Amino acid sequence: MKNMTVRLEKDEIEELEKEAKKLDESRSEYVRQIIRNRDSTHSALDSASESAFLREALSRLEGEIERLHEENNRLTRQLEADPVPAVEDGKETSLLTRAKSWMFGRSEESAD
Repeated sequence: MKNMTVRLEKDEIEELEKEAKKLDESRSEYVRQIIRNRDSTHSALDSASESAFLREALSRLEGEIERLHEENNRLTRQLEADPVPAVEDGKETSLLTRAKSWMFGRSEESAD
């Protein structure tokens, strides 16, 4: 092995020594293990932050789905409650039929 000199603050060295002592290792061996495991540590951190981001995005999307579902139900109840048909071009069409036509771009004959 080759030697390498690293300058650290006093409190950083004390922290490393405490951690190494808990594992019953020398400070040098403990630092070597930290360096050897740095790729897995970075991967774990990346995975954790990505997971947190995805959980947050999923939560927002679930909220939006619920909001849209409630809005859809509200609009459906509103359309179904309209008993007054409209007359267009001499034909009676319900508000629900007109809404389907407007939403889906169909002619009123094919919207029912």
